[in-house]
Amino acid sequence: MLTNTINPILLKESYVKNVLGFTESEINSKKITIYNDILEEHIRYRSFLNEGLYYSNMWSNEIKFSQDDFLNEGLKDWINTGIDWVKDNAEEALSNVKDLAYDGVDAIKDFGKNSKAIIIAITAIIQDENELKAYKENIYNNIKDWPENVLKHLKSISDWMSDKNIEKITGVLGKIGKTLEEMWSGIKKITGWMASLTMIVFGLCVKYIEENFKIKSIVKKTDEYFENPKKVAEDFVNFVKSVSSNKLDLLISYFTYGLSGDDDEDSEIMSLLEESELQQELFNFLAEKLEFLEKIKEKFIDMSKNIAGSALQNIAGPIAWLKSLIEFFGNASWVISNIASLIEEEGE
Repeated sequence: MLTNTINPILLKESYVKNVLGFTESEINSKKITIYNDILEEHIRYRSFLNEGLYYSNMWSNEIKFSQDDFLNEGLKDWINTGIDWVKDNAEEALSNVKDLAYDGVDAIKDFGKNSKAIIIAITAIIQDENELKAYKENIYNNIKDWPENVLKHLKSISDWMSDKNIEKITGVLGKIGKTLEEMWSGIKKITGWMASLTMIVFGLCVKYIEENFKIKSIVKKTDEYFENPKKVAEDFVNFVKSVSSNKLDLLISYFTYGLSGDDDEDSEIMSLLEESELQQELFNFLAEKLEFLEKIKEKFIDMSKNIAGSALQNIAGPIAWLKSLIEFFGNASWVISNIASLIEEEGE
């Protein structure tokens, strides 16, 4: 138990680590505000959990499905049972709900009846230390394929550009790849009750950008395109006005191998590439092939930062958290169905 002669906080160390998400080094640090930080996080967690438990206990009784059954028998069947119940029962069954800051009645009216099952599911996940770890891993497994594959292909494209000394494009690729990598690494490091909530937000952003822009497949196809230097050179010659077709073999060789080591040939290619008009045309050509970068930055990276900040600030309870997500994406049924798929256990 964590204690201090001046400011005892009387919280178990396992709870502070596994639920609140503090590391051993943070707990044992000499930071003067550490106890206040822990207590503040404890209050945030309990506030969020208590609201969830209030509705979970009421709705679980109505659904006639206990939380123990939920934890033991798996999420998918339980959510389906809850959804079937709310489809078959009248709204008046919730008329005795007390008035909270943004209560469950308003949530059901505004977001649809299936939001009830999500609120109860999120509450159950964050209530149990073992469930916290298990569902973090499960959500991680559901979303990891997208950032890992996009990062792999971005690096391959960046390496190709770097080998060809195309520094302007390489810099843009490197910056976007680094930002995405840092974001993904930061999310993986989050522990405690906030970990699953953060991964759900990230997962919703992934699903949104894939449904609307197909970034994963576009990045993969672009990487494969640059693996065919003959095709790249031919397309570039057709694209530009300042390069004659008799320079095609020279460009193919350069795009394939970079500088050859032959002084005369290397001098010729460097003279060609140093022409200001050609440099601009090469940049325009590559920028057209890499237009997806703008979507990664504006539609994913910027969006993820904005929604993460918004959703995690609304931490008073699961209803406010869900409300912020629905307001951001603008579609309650889409948010609820995709949260369900993210937290669904593998093999269910």
